[in-house]
Amino acid sequence: MQTPKDEFLDKISADLLSVSPLIHRGIRRKLVMTALAGANLPITPLQIEIIRLLAESGELPITRISEGLNITKAQMTHLIDRLCEMEMVERRTCTSDRRIINIALTQKGKELIRSHDSRLRAAARETLSCLSEEELGNLATSLESIQKILAKTL
Repeated sequence: MQTPKDEFLDKISADLLSVSPLIHRGIRRKLVMTALAGANLPITPLQIEIIRLLAESGELPITRISEGLNITKAQMTHLIDRLCEMEMVERRTCTSDRRIINIALTQKGKELIRSHDSRLRAAARETLSCLSEEELGNLATSLESIQKILAKTL
């Protein structure tokens, strides 16, 4: 028999797992598409995610990028090839193991992610502008609480 705490943990776990897809598929995808529309670049949201991962983590092998974004290595190779053609990333041989090829952002890739983030924030502002001051305050407080709580558990 479950205790009230166990039932509460089950509900919170289910709610927590439902938030991430909502944010990723709903909000983030909408914001990314809005930001990309103003960029006038032939770049996909998935390519932006690769660039973002490299900006956050630094130089990475293709395998780590594909694991981080849950994309097959074959698909990843094609995406990296396109990013290399656009001069957003470059392949670098690992100094400690020449068999490993790392992917690194170029200056052009770094500039793209900076300007994309600026457009992304503007898209977020526009999307949230329909909320009342009270709703914005509640959202801000809720996000702050989530950040603090998850920082303790992760």
